[in-house]
Amino acid sequence: QGNANNQDNANTNNTTNANALTSRTTKAAVCVLLILLSTGVAYIIADKEMQDKFNLTPDNAGLCVSFLDGIKGSIFWLAFIEDRDGTFRVRLRTRFMTCNKLAEKYRGGGHAQASGGHCMDLDEVKALIADADAMTKEYKATHTHWM
Repeated sequence: QGNANNQDNANTNNTTNANALTSRTTKAAVCVLLILLSTGVAYIIADKEMQDKFNLTPDNAGLCVSFLDGIKGSIFWLAFIEDRDGTFRVRLRTRFMTCNKLAEKYRGGGHAQASGGHCMDLDEVKALIADADAMTKEYKATHTHWM
């Protein structure tokens, strides 16, 4: 029984170490890929090349959206993750605004401040970024509590 417990502990430690490494790798990828627009939209595009470079699966790359909320000056976060078929899953998060209507425009939906969508190609990725930028600019012009 002692060997079985030692093996269980070793497996738990290996899983914990792998999760910590994935978290550090994902954070490193965010630092390299992050773009912050003057309006407060922060986004990353984790294409296949970047996923390979940082040894990330599409699921691991999707976790990066949770690291964007700590970027000073950002209130809208987008994470675009390229899938094997060349399309992009997008995760949308906001601090004050409602993003689910924008997600619906891009074949998605979700909660008011946490949603997801799908872009068919880089042109749609750029269009979604432009929509988020315009939405954030309008929000900042009509609200003050975001400061």
